Amino acid sequence: MRSAVWKGAPSLVADFRVDCRPRRFPQRRRLPADILAEHQAVLGSSPLRQDLWSALTSRAGMRLAGFQERAALRLSAATDDGGTIVTAGTGSGKTIAFYLPGMIRIGEATGSDHWVKAIAIYPRIELLKDQFAEAFRMARTIDQTLAAHGRRPLVIGALFGKTPTRATRQELTDKSWVRRGEDFICPWMRCTLCDGELVWRGADIATGTERLVCVQQGCGAQIGDDQIVLTRTRLQRTPPDILFTTTEILNQRLSDHWMRGLFGVGLPAARKPLLALLDEVHTYEGATGAQAALTLRRWRHLLGAPITWVGLSATLGDAARFFSDLTGAALDDVVEITPTLEEFEEQGAEYQILLRGDPASRASLLSTTIQTSMLLPRLLDPPGATNTSGTVGRRAFLFTDDLDVTNRLYDDLRDADPPLRA
Repeated sequence: MRSAVWKGAPSLVADFRVDCRPRRFPQRRRLPADILAEHQAVLGSSPLRQDLWSALTSRAGMRLAGFQERAALRLSAATDDGGTIVTAGTGSGKTIAFYLPGMIRIGEATGSDHWVKAIAIYPRIELLKDQFAEAFRMARTIDQTLAAHGRRPLVIGALFGKTPTRATRQELTDKSWVRRGEDFICPWMRCTLCDGELVWRGADIATGTERLVCVQQGCGAQIGDDQIVLTRTRLQRTPPDILFTTTEILNQRLSDHWMRGLFGVGLPAARKPLLALLDEVHTYEGATGAQAALTLRRWRHLLGAPITWVGLSATLGDAARFFSDLTGAALDDVVEITPTLEEFEEQGAEYQILLRGDPASRASLLSTTIQTSMLLPRLLDPPGATNTSGTVGRRAFLFTDDLDVTNRLYDDLRDADPPLRA
């Protein structure tokens, strides 16, 4: 009898559509060495810049798409007060289109002193965490190159709700860091070598040493204070080269005279940010978008200096105008970079399942999304399976039409289905 209970349960879905189409993605055929040789005047204008490009693209078999090459050229040379909006589908490589040239400009500006050179602003905490780890990983690929040119490693920091003010056990507890014995688990980063948990040891907390240690057996990787900033006090005292934050924090801290200098406000021209990254630009619409635009324009006014705006987004209609309205950059100075039709290739297929919730069920749309998300991965080909048709797929992407739902989806889905990694 229990197996048939579901037949009488409320219907969560009022309507659905299934769409199947060829999977299209930008071709990655350009060798980094060829790009460097063709654009030596921009990418290799100095020995340091040339070495940074080579280090950042040294991964075996790495190739770049045409839009990534165009973004790298524009952002490597950009010094004005304009904007660049990079539009491409999910998983196309937009992130590297920014961080590849971004790391070069940041590395060039890095010396013995400390000031924020790039600010990465995210609408969602989970996206911030994911991109923080990716940027940290890329920063480590140029440590030896910077050292060879007499420069220190790049330092990365994050400022959002879970960033503690100072190194104390009480402060970490108040910021909801998970405690393990005398240690605390870092809530925004995992080990970039083995994906294990990183902890702040109790002994290091007691001495105020900002260091993370991987607890995965056989790894033991350590991240020292020469690579990462963990507390707000040290963010203010020793600013990182790249700061990860959210639009909400930016809005709050611009009125905080203790922290606003972190964003370049009130600092000399030589110590103001060079780059401002806005990810998921397509989510800045409606009232949320208007509020974000006011915050960004307010920051730009207080900054009082040129800055290069960079946006990453899924496909947008009239993307340049949208980005100009969002940031306040002059429309004539904003350029959209996107893959051309000739640069796409087809491989495999993608399935889209679009659902409309059933209001009669009185279940929230978030609940409907979570339950659908728990079912779909169980329809995919299991990892490592060899006896599958190969037509079902191996990865699922989840989208919602409400930013608040999206912000809550990750943690709620993880709580509902612990084995599932969202």
